[in-house]
Amino acid sequence: MAEEAKREEAKRIRTSAKARFTKKRNEFFKSVEENKGMEAVKRTFADLHEAWNIVEGKHDIYIIHLAEDEIEQNETWINELQELCEEERLLTRSTSMTKPCTSRNEWKKFTNKNQ
Repeated sequence: MAEEAKREEAKRIRTSAKARFTKKRNEFFKSVEENKGMEAVKRTFADLHEAWNIVEGKHDIYIIHLAEDEIEQNETWINELQELCEEERLLTRSTSMTKPCTSRNEWKKFTNKNQ
């Protein structure tokens, strides 16, 4: 029973970290969409990157408490989140090399064109 409580606590902490990541991701996109300038984009990206590192660490702690078959299911969860994080990395690179994408639609066009 104590192990189940540890597992649930680890999951709760991971969920909280993901919520923070989502908030920082939204702030990042907002800074891009509103043309807040390169410094704001860099700052929000740094915050997002830090939030990603926290999520990744909390996920690693959570999976310690899982059975082998449950680990594979949870790898999908972190992989999907990692793909979202990669989008922001690419956007940051694109804004430093070309004019910034000013909306998520422009970002989608940019990523589809550069795949």
